[in-house]
Amino acid sequence: MDIYVVKPGDSLWSIGQKYGVDAEEIATVNKWKTPNRLIVGQALVIPTAVRRYVVKPGDSLYTIAHRFGTTVEAILTLNPLPAPYVLTIGQVLLIPAATKQFGVVETNGYIEPHGADRDIPIVRSVGPDLTYLSVFSYHVQPDASLVPINDEPAIKEATANKIAPMMVITNFEGGNFNPDTASAILTSKELQDKLFTNVLAIAQEKGYRAVNVDFERIYPQQRQLYNAFLTRMTQVMHDHGLLISTALAPKSFDIKTGAWHGAHDYAAHGRIVDFVVIMTYEWGWSGGPHCIISILDFLENKKSG
Repeated sequence: MDIYVVKPGDSLWSIGQKYGVDAEEIATVNKWKTPNRLIVGQALVIPTAVRRYVVKPGDSLYTIAHRFGTTVEAILTLNPLPAPYVLTIGQVLLIPAATKQFGVVETNGYIEPHGADRDIPIVRSVGPDLTYLSVFSYHVQPDASLVPINDEPAIKEATANKIAPMMVITNFEGGNFNPDTASAILTSKELQDKLFTNVLAIAQEKGYRAVNVDFERIYPQQRQLYNAFLTRMTQVMHDHGLLISTALAPKSFDIKTGAWHGAHDYAAHGRIVDFVVIMTYEWGWSGGPHCIISILDFLENKKSG
């Protein structure tokens, strides 16, 4: 519950809009029989433990969760929507109270699936610490098809631990990221539409709640094409109730050249997708020698530089 002190010009409707609560609910909780007559200085109890929100055009589960300081998972707990979690304009959602007083911290972890015996213990061990589990990865082919992976055990265990499974799509091929594969997709709206259909089919079948686009080594001159592709894909995913994110190479300023950094437009991604994953682990990877993958001193220097 929140306590609100009535100010000049307030009405139950305007107060309700501020908190995302129906005016009638405020009146009921406060046993206020004359809701059209508020007194300046009057203290009202606002029933914010669970709020009601009417879905508006452009809403997604992520944007609603961000607005109310909660999480997608918390909303889905109160509103058991079937996959693929499609929202409709005018739909009423129950919104839980803010998870944290000063905002929401979301965490993500990647897993390369190898089967139930390996994947389930890993997911179970980190379950309390994750918001998203990114399953790496569905390899995009030049014809927009996707190479299948054995992701069912990891998804099932993530869902059981209230972690949102996130489907990762990459232009990975033959041990590295292939810029030509990315180029084929970015330069053809027909192939993009086919890719979107393929992604949605898998996401809906397997219960993914988000999609992470991890296209790397994109030709730098295709930066704007990548932004346009993400704009189209975000709209399609939102239309079907899925969040979308991107994986971005770490950099301390807007580098516009180079195979790893040039096509990643931080500012544009921030506007287009729901959130981004900064790949601060780039100093080590699963195919290389054992090493520290996120060097804290280096990251701190970059942050303060």
